[in-house]
Amino acid sequence: MSTLKVNNIGKTSGSTQDIMEGLAKAWINYKQASTFVTNDSFNISSVNDDGSGLADTNYTASFSNANYAAAGSAGRQSSVSATAYWTFPVRSTPVYTTSSTSWTSGYSIGTSSGLQALDCFLNIVSIHGDLA
Repeated sequence: MSTLKVNNIGKTSGSTQDIMEGLAKAWINYKQASTFVTNDSFNISSVNDDGSGLADTNYTASFSNANYAAAGSAGRQSSVSATAYWTFPVRSTPVYTTSSTSWTSGYSIGTSSGLQALDCFLNIVSIHGDLA
């Protein structure tokens, strides 16, 4: 049995982050409530704050097509709440392209008619797909 030990791994073309399938090719942890703060991110060049509960993530390295998988979650500052908080991608307008995704965040009071946009205290999104 052999052991392979390396400090760096790469491929002959493209970028290191697209070597393995299944890894998140972009992600961000951000706060939108009060003031917009990016806590940490990967492959995110910038974020647009588009209004209450609305944001766009812009990618440093673009995706090869707009059929990538994007998912999000949200939370609030207090742990005591019967309200459900959410963040999810907007597929149609304004943006779901190879270089940017639009997100909407908010809360639900238990009915589909009770969905309200909200700048959440915690938003975490992850994007999986092939980079260009």
